[in-house]
Amino acid sequence: GVLKLLGSSKSLDIISLDYRQKMLLREMAKTERAMLAQLNSLSTECAFVEDTTQMVSFGLNTVNEAIFWTEYDLRSKLKRLESEREAHHRLHEHESSWRQILENHEMTQARKALSLHLQTLQIELEDMAWQKCFTEAWASTEPDNARIFRDIVRELLTTDLQPWLERTMGGVDHATELF
Repeated sequence: GVLKLLGSSKSLDIISLDYRQKMLLREMAKTERAMLAQLNSLSTECAFVEDTTQMVSFGLNTVNEAIFWTEYDLRSKLKRLESEREAHHRLHEHESSWRQILENHEMTQARKALSLHLQTLQIELEDMAWQKCFTEAWASTEPDNARIFRDIVRELLTTDLQPWLERTMGGVDHATELF
């Protein structure tokens, strides 16, 4: 209703209160609109942050997956290379042992060949020495050629035949009794 202005303090107080309420309600409405605008702005920014976060999360998942598969590939290559290295190492050791065996065999064969050659040379030298002794013994005109010949034959039998007899007869005393 219409208030009568009678000058009473009560009516002024009511009008003053009514005015203050209206002003308060206007301020509250204005604040509400400002808050709604800020909330809309924050909501838009939050949606942008959420979209960006999802994009970053998707990107990180992609990066993590790429890292996982790269690590898997590298580990499988590393295992393959390690097995190849071990195979090469075993092959190298095998080749080294065969090379060592071959070298030892070749050296043994060379020693045998040298020993055989030395024995052949020694036999030839002994034959030449005996031939020279026989030639000198028969060429001389001395009466005791038969004695020299016997000494030469005895020496030959002692040096060549006696060791052979001892080996074949097993060290039997009869072999030494012959000489």
